[in-house]
Amino acid sequence: METNTFKRIEALVELGQIKEKHGRELCEALALFIQVRLGQQVVRAEQDGIDQTPNTIDLALLDKMERDMLRDALHIVKGFKKHLALRYHLAG
Repeated sequence: METNTFKRIEALVELGQIKEKHGRELCEALALFIQVRLGQQVVRAEQDGIDQTPNTIDLALLDKMERDMLRDALHIVKGFKKHLALRYHLAG
């Protein structure tokens, strides 16, 4: 079983479980989340020595373009969650 999320998305595309366009969008969204999170982790680690909130994204530190990109990425993830909920009859 694959543990790399990018490869899992690629496998879903190859198996025809999601469209190539959706797989590409999900990978782009994930890459953005990782880039923003790591950037902020580096800043916090340089300032404090230890990052007490490694998975937190401080929106106040993002410029308008970064916030817009993050918003778009979250819409992509929300759409994928809806797809999963409908396909697998998940509540919530």
